[in-house]
Amino acid sequence: MSDTSVIALSGTIGLEDGSSNAFIRIMPNVSMVYEDGTAVDASAVSEFKTLLLTGLADADSTGIMQKVGNYVYYAGDFTENTAYNFAGKSINLASYAFNDAWQGATVTISFTIQAIQSSGLGLDLSSYSTYAEKATAISNLSAWMTFPVYEDGLAYTLSDDGTYYSVKAKDSSVTGEVVILNEINGIPVTTLEEDAFENCSGITSIHIPSNVNAPEYNIYSKDGLEIYIDSKDFLLTASGMTEYYGTSLDNAFGEGPWTVYYHNTIASKNLNPTNYSYSYIGLVGDYLKFEITK
Repeated sequence: MSDTSVIALSGTIGLEDGSSNAFIRIMPNVSMVYEDGTAVDASAVSEFKTLLLTGLADADSTGIMQKVGNYVYYAGDFTENTAYNFAGKSINLASYAFNDAWQGATVTISFTIQAIQSSGLGLDLSSYSTYAEKATAISNLSAWMTFPVYEDGLAYTLSDDGTYYSVKAKDSSVTGEVVILNEINGIPVTTLEEDAFENCSGITSIHIPSNVNAPEYNIYSKDGLEIYIDSKDFLLTASGMTEYYGTSLDNAFGEGPWTVYYHNTIASKNLNPTNYSYSYIGLVGDYLKFEITK
């Protein structure tokens, strides 16, 4: 699954022929489409393209890559068949302003690469438009990402294969009652990301819907947390929370004790945990309330 705060770059740029007295001009081509196939507004796409140009220039720590107009220029010490490698470089979106029109959009990014013949390697672009394009650039520079969907302070990220969403807090400002969506546009929300709410000290309760799978790692640790559960995958069994994952309540939610509300369609007042002690408190709406300790 991609890290949606980061645009990952990969590939190389270089010269196939022509002298080393050239610099390379990079222009990003961007397509942004929502899950239902609707294109993102052109002005929002243009804003993202500007962000991408700025981030691409900033990704190079040497300062030799610079944004000018609708391009980024790279003046490297190229000779024929040498290249600059973008492996390990990225653009961190947290450094830039976010446009709400981007949320939930899948972004396809390609790059038009041109080699511009110049009189020297210095990046003096005052008359760059007069340079003849005499050299040929080679490139497989690429980038990819999908923006999350934001809802009630939560960030839902579509998987790389487009079959499910994962969820975590957008930031540490999430407080009070957290209600996780069961699906988005017909695609199930199945995965709680590791440490999904760990920096959110103000959360009092978490509602886990039926599609969410029990994790093998920590989600959120806090004394007195109330957990509302509609997912059978979170039922306590003799081997932990589920037979399939083999995880446990304390793996996911700290040391306890826990106040757990199981929906009455998935549990009875008699649980079967061998490693936990519990007390059945009573029916609260559609939920069976338990106090559970390890």
